[in-house]
Amino acid sequence: MPGRRPGGGGKGRRRLVRAASLLAAAALWQLLTVTDAHLWLRFDRLPTLGEIGASAASRVTTQLYWLDLLQSLIRILTGFGLAAVAGVAAGVLVARSARAGTC
Repeated sequence: MPGRRPGGGGKGRRRLVRAASLLAAAALWQLLTVTDAHLWLRFDRLPTLGEIGASAASRVTTQLYWLDLLQSLIRILTGFGLAAVAGVAAGVLVARSARAGTC
């Protein structure tokens, strides 16, 4: 078929490679934290995947989590909106500038 790469497996293969990469990284993290490895990082001070999951599950069930999440989303959207308005205003000013047309 035209347009296909030689030896390509398509989207399914890419997704499988991505998933395998994530699983390998998670397994390595778990192994290093459970064995309290001392390499370039002190993994004895980092939480295991189980501890991370338990902490996340307990926090998601609180009202404070959802309030913090909502406030963060409001800040992000406000910043995006201000940047969009400023960008459009700057674009209009540059487009209407006499100096911009003489380049």
